[in-house]
Amino acid sequence: ISGTKPEDEATVRATVFRDYIFKFANLDKDTTLEGITISECQMDLMNADIFIRNCIFSDCRFTRTQRVHTGDVPAGTDGYHQIPIMGGALEMYESSPKIISCIFEDNWVRGADGENGYEGAESHPTGGDGGWPSGTYGGAVYCGMSSDPEFTSCTFTGNKVFAANGGNGGDGWTHDGYDEDG
Repeated sequence: ISGTKPEDEATVRATVFRDYIFKFANLDKDTTLEGITISECQMDLMNADIFIRNCIFSDCRFTRTQRVHTGDVPAGTDGYHQIPIMGGALEMYESSPKIISCIFEDNWVRGADGENGYEGAESHPTGGDGGWPSGTYGGAVYCGMSSDPEFTSCTFTGNKVFAANGGNGGDGWTHDGYDEDG
């Protein structure tokens, strides 16, 4: 995939892919991506040792959706732990891409708060534990297991990771003037 003038930043900024998910898998160094802007997108590499040159990754911003129990939840149930979110613009596993003269700007990931635990009752007097927040890794790039990327002459500006909070534990059951620990 190549823009018309991969050496000209103005042309690269005008060649925009917006709101896409790019998935590259099982590719070698003969695969090239150059001269485009990737905005509000996510790029995933899996066993992809591709060549990325003169690309701009901008405004790739993602928030993890919070998992919550629905329906009739038993007393004392623990709050859900949240699923991690990784790599605002680029996430890779088992990949060793060569990334040259790329700009990563204003990308971010935001985790989801852990769900609150549920109040205790006679069947389960202690309240449920609060859920863990989602892990948040790599505002611009996340390099997962067995990855060894090579970044040359790249610029990273304004990329962020926003952490989340753990859920609150549920209150304990109160009976006969006695409060169970929550």
